[in-house]
Amino acid sequence: FHRPDPSVPFLESVGALAALRDAGKIRAAGLSNVDVDQLTAAAQVVDVAAVQDELSPDDQRAAPVLAECAARGIPFLAWGPLGGDDARDLGARHPQLTAVAERHGCSPQRVAIAWLRSLDPACIPIPGGRSIERILDSLAGGELVLSGDDLATLGAMAASMPR
Repeated sequence: FHRPDPSVPFLESVGALAALRDAGKIRAAGLSNVDVDQLTAAAQVVDVAAVQDELSPDDQRAAPVLAECAARGIPFLAWGPLGGDDARDLGARHPQLTAVAERHGCSPQRVAIAWLRSLDPACIPIPGGRSIERILDSLAGGELVLSGDDLATLGAMAASMPR
């Protein structure tokens, strides 16, 4: 379910997913671009297999949804994890990412992916990639281990972002 349609009652759409599952047309129901209240309501109608919302250093509005997914054991896919189409200026937008990247000898992009993964094991960043190098850099973010100091620095970054 890609995005709630304001002209269709939310639970009607979710009920259609449950009907499709019950008819054997789909195996699992996933939601995208929902808030905590919508996730809670949907979970009363159908088993939610995954949630995909935007979450990045630039946009923390889905942090409560990630927390709810973690509490329910639902995988959370973070779309737009680098804050938009152009990750090249990520470090300029977030000097904290650059500082941590310099300590590790890597890119701010790699640190952003590692930081999102550190928020909860349920969080799976899904960055895009315009080159093999950037794709490989994003993949390496899944292996980067951040220290307590790194996480404190990045936590301060997140706290300063609008929620």
